[in-house]
Amino acid sequence: MRSSLMKLARRLLFVAAIASALLASTPALANYVEHRSTDQSGNTYWLSCGSSAGDSFFKCPAGGGLCEDQGSLGAHQACIDAGYYPAEAN
Repeated sequence: MRSSLMKLARRLLFVAAIASALLASTPALANYVEHRSTDQSGNTYWLSCGSSAGDSFFKCPAGGGLCEDQGSLGAHQACIDAGYYPAEAN
């Protein structure tokens, strides 16, 4: 009986580890993405609105690769200005 409880505990721990790994690696999905600019080096800058991770700016390197999150400061207002969200009433 004790060995069956140990097997059950190991299985539960394994399932919990797999579930947490899947949740940690879940990508953020955006409803609206807008190209904002390109710098002299060829890097592109993007605005992401309605994302599961929140509104944000991203920089994508000219040579390809992963885009870098540049933060969310001003991103919500930029999304409003882009027409993604209705203008907030004052």
